[in-house]
Amino acid sequence: MSKNLTGDKKEETISMLLGLVVVVIIISLIFNFVRRGKGNISLPGLSQQNGSVEKPGEIVTGVSNYDVKKGDNLWKIADTVYGDGYKWEIIARENKILNPGQIEIGQKLIVPTLTQAQREKAEIPSEYKVIKGDNLWRIAVVFFKDGFQWKKIWEQNKDKVINPDRLEIGMTLRLR
Repeated sequence: MSKNLTGDKKEETISMLLGLVVVVIIISLIFNFVRRGKGNISLPGLSQQNGSVEKPGEIVTGVSNYDVKKGDNLWKIADTVYGDGYKWEIIARENKILNPGQIEIGQKLIVPTLTQAQREKAEIPSEYKVIKGDNLWRIAVVFFKDGFQWKKIWEQNKDKVINPDRLEIGMTLRLR
């Protein structure tokens, strides 16, 4: 009978330790969840300056100014103003920005109103630089609104892209 009691005590100890591990894991998950909830939440279309909500795709009539805030880049600004981050080039061109990665907090940017053609059709640049996660299908959807146009992109870039399933980050593709 004494052998059975020591076996029960081992089982009790193991059960208690496993229970303790589960409790510690649950407490750490709750702690991380609560800690992540603190601070500012960045939502597309929410202006931090005045707390107003802008609808994506809502276009201000005429030409407007935009004050660059901390964390802004041309993509975010175009996405907020035009509802399409790929239209960042319009803002860059209007403001004669040669290096789109260098805008400064407090800088005032001119944001032009889109023409009807620009609203309906995204401008297709002559070249596109591949970023992480890109594939020919996604690029075709973004610029041509049709994933099956990936073949067109591949045909124009066969000298660089041997396998259409493998794009290198940083390579420049011709789109027109």
